[in-house]
Amino acid sequence: HTMITRIIHYGRTNPVVRRYPVILQITKFAIIGVFYFILDFSIYWYLTRTMEFMQTNYLLAHSISFLAAVTSSFLMNRAWTFRAVETVSSYRRQYIKFFTVSLGGLLLSSLLLYLVVSHLQIMDLIGKFLVAIVVMFWNFSLNKLWTFRAKTYEA
Repeated sequence: HTMITRIIHYGRTNPVVRRYPVILQITKFAIIGVFYFILDFSIYWYLTRTMEFMQTNYLLAHSISFLAAVTSSFLMNRAWTFRAVETVSSYRRQYIKFFTVSLGGLLLSSLLLYLVVSHLQIMDLIGKFLVAIVVMFWNFSLNKLWTFRAKTYEA
């Protein structure tokens, strides 16, 4: 078994997780988040380390890299984390909500990244990592409570 399979199996058989299935959802969201953070981070690194314009405009590079991961993250979270099984019209509505939450996450992460880099003088790559942790909780909470809110979803 892969490590992810073992984590999910443990989550399904653990009595605490069975009682509080949101723990398994957060774990799945975090696993997907790690993959898309790597994608986001790689694009950001490439843009800011290979293009002089993006080095001085790191918030633009941040926006581009962050938004590059939204659609694929939506598809994975919809199918695996929240197990949404609804109609095509709800699919569009969910995507718009997911995009809105992600855009809010982008604004929040941009503000935090600006504060961390410009005011706390922390290196942008380290700041981006720290900010991603905070924004993950923002994104999960809003997506669980608003985007994918329904009685039929299960962990």
